[in-house]
Amino acid sequence: MPRKQSQKINKNMKYLFQILTLFFAISWVSCKNNTENNAKKVDKDANGQAIVLPSDFAVLTDKMWAVDFAVATNDSSAKDFAGKWYKFYDDGHRFDFGRWLEKTNSGTWEYDHDTNFLDLNFEKESTEKKQWKVKVNSSQVMMIWIGSTTRNPSGDQVKLNHVSEMPEKK
Repeated sequence: MPRKQSQKINKNMKYLFQILTLFFAISWVSCKNNTENNAKKVDKDANGQAIVLPSDFAVLTDKMWAVDFAVATNDSSAKDFAGKWYKFYDDGHRFDFGRWLEKTNSGTWEYDHDTNFLDLNFEKESTEKKQWKVKVNSSQVMMIWIGSTTRNPSGDQVKLNHVSEMPEKK
């Protein structure tokens, strides 16, 4: 390959990387990271009885979440995230996981409001990332998962959208 053509390809790759970085930076800033509001709140009803108000992080269990976009590092490919979805349940913190129209695994989840870490414990052996730092946007229809944790130091970043059904392969 001629030297000028190689330099042009490198320049285009650098430009693409800068655009992707800018996209995730904008998404990051627009995401809400309000740990004080995410914790369960205790209040009293009219009779003075303690009641637990729903968690603001109930957004996780409201609908299904599907991967919309990913930026992956050298140990994985962004294409590997296509079609993946998560369905979280609030009854004992269970979740289902799959790709396209197929459920491939399930397990339990924990969310730490202090660190904003989401831990996924798969029932079947899995190569899926098991911990993510989570950011949710203010309208609660989009999340960014960041692989910068002790259990997931990948550096991968994944954008998930609220969806009502499993994604279909096009």
